Amino acid sequence: MTKFRELVQLVKDHDSFEKLYGRMRENFKKASSTSPPRKKQQSARDAGQIKLFGLDCEMIITTDEDGGGDKEYSLARASLVEFLPEVEEFHTRFDVFVKVPEERAVKDLLEHVSGVSEQHLQTASHTLDDVISLLEHHVSHHDILVGHSLWSDFEALKWWHDNFVDTSLFFSVAPAPRMTLGLKDAVIHAVGEMFQTGGAHDPVADAKYALKVAKFLADRPGGPFVELEDVPDRFKKTLTIVNLDASRGDINDILEKIAVDCKATIPKPMKVTTRNGVDYGSITFEFENEQAAVQALQSFPANTEVNGDGGYLDQSGFLKKACAFKQFTPVILCEVISYHRVSLDGEIEWTCQRKRLGKLLGQKGERVLRIQRMTGAQISNKPKDDKHVVFTIRASDRDKCEAALKLLKDENETI
Repeated sequence: MTKFRELVQLVKDHDSFEKLYGRMRENFKKASSTSPPRKKQQSARDAGQIKLFGLDCEMIITTDEDGGGDKEYSLARASLVEFLPEVEEFHTRFDVFVKVPEERAVKDLLEHVSGVSEQHLQTASHTLDDVISLLEHHVSHHDILVGHSLWSDFEALKWWHDNFVDTSLFFSVAPAPRMTLGLKDAVIHAVGEMFQTGGAHDPVADAKYALKVAKFLADRPGGPFVELEDVPDRFKKTLTIVNLDASRGDINDILEKIAVDCKATIPKPMKVTTRNGVDYGSITFEFENEQAAVQALQSFPANTEVNGDGGYLDQSGFLKKACAFKQFTPVILCEVISYHRVSLDGEIEWTCQRKRLGKLLGQKGERVLRIQRMTGAQISNKPKDDKHVVFTIRASDRDKCEAALKLLKDENETI
């Protein structure tokens, strides 16, 4: 169990800990202290008898009972699995569906992910407080809780546990440092098994496999942190369309038509998020292979007010494209994200005076960002000496580099 305690400390020392968990640690401690007390036998358990549990929750989207107001993720199912290291066995301690609070109304069951149906909610016999009571009964304060992206589970539970291992924090992807590896891909790497193949998640299975991943990390030679050299292959044959106007009544029909035209399938319904009172949609198209995905992206009509016909490269070198589907009324504006990395075979360096840097970059770097989007080049700069700066321009070919350099040099041209 010592190795698992070391993982707990590494989570607390992680650069992302405060961002992900700081607020919960402060706000949710009180939820635990006001929960029903444990049985005496449980509370008296010797601190040396540390137990290891896997936790996973499924959420649905709810709003206030009138159907308006802010949307939020509400707990709909919770599962706790205990791992017994001495016999290498997993025991499910509870797996319950949760009632929707009376003051909330179901907005979206997210059934394709959560696996939660109306029937499940109608027959649910546990409240959120009941689930917290179950957790307090089984999990002592010195036990270790394991999960993948546990922050979402704590958020749904409004409950905090000090000793936990978030397995997602131990995986990174070299070309995409901001990417959080999902449990499915962490399991493939750590355990060499496929799961979550049926669409909707099974929280008992997710809790069990999170424990398996944690065991892999604890026993891994060279330390628990894993850096993948590339994104998982399954991402490369997808395109994700974001910033869609989700309020359009015909948006799903339009997406189906676009998918048929480019020979793609839609594995999951559109996901809707609300920002500043506006609903935005995102959806993933899946293709036969990476080449088909790239060809589809190239065929999508560019929004030339934002980028060129070929799209642009993000900071990680992945190809993106702002699109405008003008065959629909009103026009469908969106951004399409791929996991296709472009080989940057062209490169040009240019030295200029440091005093020109502000005009070249533009306010908050918007001018150079615009040049990058219009030409598909990557532009970076670093000091050469006290008076000069060196710009490095990289692109898939030299012509794009030269086009970017021409725009960059001309301070007077509005980009």
